[in-house]
Amino acid sequence: MLSLAWQTVKARTGGFIGAFVAILCGTALVAACGILMESGLRGGVPTQRYAATDVVVTGDRIVRPPGGDVLAFEHAAEQPTIRASLVSKIAAVPGVRSAIAEQTFAAVVIGPDGQPLADKPSFGHNWESAQLAPFTLMEGSAPRTNDEVVLDPALAAAAGTWVGGEVRVMTRSAPVSYRVVGVAEASGTPRQASLFFSDAKAAELAGRPGQVTAIGVLGADADRLEDVLANDHVTVSSGATAARPSSTT
Repeated sequence: MLSLAWQTVKARTGGFIGAFVAILCGTALVAACGILMESGLRGGVPTQRYAATDVVVTGDRIVRPPGGDVLAFEHAAEQPTIRASLVSKIAAVPGVRSAIAEQTFAAVVIGPDGQPLADKPSFGHNWESAQLAPFTLMEGSAPRTNDEVVLDPALAAAAGTWVGGEVRVMTRSAPVSYRVVGVAEASGTPRQASLFFSDAKAAELAGRPGQVTAIGVLGADADRLEDVLANDHVTVSSGATAARPSSTT
């Protein structure tokens, strides 16, 4: 039998080599898919920005055209905002301990040479939302007036300043000077540089009247919130899925 097999191989060398290469490539492809699946099951993006929350409510990124069928939809390129009035609606749901609005917008600390000091994406937030991570003050106090800011430790170090110093921050216009009143730190290694302003100033800088980026909810049941917010065009995330809005903000 072996002799017959060897004669067949010699007679059809090209076909044998082609079949061997095809099997080898197929095996490599299956192994690669298995590795990707395994890493996906074990992996995941830590929630970080919303680590202290039970549920995060964000805008629905699925856009459906008027009159379209169930399969007619597109994904929004950016995270849509949601109505600020939903904070009180969520807070009134039985079991909810607290509903906290978050404003997120691009905010960059500028160095003396006019270049950004952060080596990662940099965003500004309202101070009330610091508890969603949570960020805790290492030194100083919360921002209360429009010219005050709290920095994370990496930004403070890059700016060469601490409490009492000044930094120039660029949002939607030319850089503006702010007084550093505090330095706040979150656990882990943040993927974003964070600046915190007073709630009123953050709303002004975000430039979206009556809208917020997200709402972090403490002590909530995701299923109950989904029922309450069914007609509000929002996405209710909990557990590992709460990482999605924090990683795409």
